[in-house]
Amino acid sequence: MAAGDKQYREHKLRIVNIWNLVLILILLLVSLGDCYLLYRTASEQYQIRLEETGERLAEAVQDKMNMALQYLEGLAECFFNKEDIHSREALDTLIRVEQRNLFTKMWLTKIDGRAISSDMEEADAADQEYLERAKKGESGISQVQTWQMNGEHNVVLFAPTYYQGNVSGMLIGILQLDTLLEVMKVQGFSGRGYCAVITETGEVLVSNGEAKVESESRYDYLIQTSVLDWSILVSFPESVIAGEIQYDLILTAVIGLIYALVCGLIIVNTFRDRSRILREKASQDSLTLLSNRGTIEQIVGQMREGREKDAVLMIFDIDKFKQVNDTLGHSVGDILLKAVAELMRREFKDADCLCRMGGDEFGIFIREVADREALLQRVDRLRDKVGQLSLAGSLKCTISIGLVFVAGSGELNTFDTIYQRADKAMYISKKAGGNRVTVYSAEQ
Repeated sequence: MAAGDKQYREHKLRIVNIWNLVLILILLLVSLGDCYLLYRTASEQYQIRLEETGERLAEAVQDKMNMALQYLEGLAECFFNKEDIHSREALDTLIRVEQRNLFTKMWLTKIDGRAISSDMEEADAADQEYLERAKKGESGISQVQTWQMNGEHNVVLFAPTYYQGNVSGMLIGILQLDTLLEVMKVQGFSGRGYCAVITETGEVLVSNGEAKVESESRYDYLIQTSVLDWSILVSFPESVIAGEIQYDLILTAVIGLIYALVCGLIIVNTFRDRSRILREKASQDSLTLLSNRGTIEQIVGQMREGREKDAVLMIFDIDKFKQVNDTLGHSVGDILLKAVAELMRREFKDADCLCRMGGDEFGIFIREVADREALLQRVDRLRDKVGQLSLAGSLKCTISIGLVFVAGSGELNTFDTIYQRADKAMYISKKAGGNRVTVYSAEQ
């Protein structure tokens, strides 16, 4: 019988080894298939990457120009309700603000087109289209200027100024387009890509380098921006992409081989870890990483009769939490919930369960309470520390707490009964103005 068992085990082991070998061969074939598909679809995939790069650069350029315009609009408010924007006071203000901004030159222009720059240079903008737009209360990005001496490109931004509710003139800022190089950084392809801002006539306004004319074909992508008639051109030499394809093929083959050799261990660990993670997620609040309501219900429901010590269930919520969300936003509210959860962990790290019941309501359960007075001191300490959390403005974070002690020798109650008592105590705290602790008693 023992010999038969041994033969059976050996036969079973051989079958397992065969299946493992089959699995490894399958994975090797999959890896080779991936290499083949990578080779077949490489051109398409790299074109997609090229387009994504162009779209990111276009968005970055648009954001940069919009931020510059918003900045100029903010500077224009410095001249609000100045009757004469060419007064000494206004020009002194122009000189001061120009020293601390991103524009290479600024002009104050009256409604009739007379303009004075920060270095007292005079000009006439009466025939400029952006003056007519400024008279209508518009601000925007206008024409591109090219310096004849060095070919440098600049762009004109303008924003209206007001006196007694009417347009009194405009503030002009000259922005050097080379500042766009800060956001025009090509990622990927070994950094050898070419990108440029061009006009609809093909004029290059700014680029990250000289565009090389190669006999080989290139990967090019052109995308229109929302700024004037500008477009973003992104280009990569085919030799660069071919080199990356070769590297990716070798890397894919090596990774596939390594993956096939360790697949058995990975599969076992993956299923085991996934099972553990799913169990944890099922019992955890995703925002605060505390236990959820279902977990505390289960733990409280497992209390035994005839316990030697009392148990306690404490629940609390944040006073005026809706006001925090409405005033400061839900993101700040989430940060506040996480901060409260962290204070709970510090003060009650020995608790049997720390949970977020839902919304801004939290729960703490301790199966055995050795000293009620000491526990109440810890509860007050938690309340005080929550009150010390920093919030914007006049808002102050406080909590209303309700506790119910469950006698060890008393009748064993359901979670719903215990929770209702704690909730009633918390309601009494909140009704009394909040920021207090109430212990449940049958007389309440």
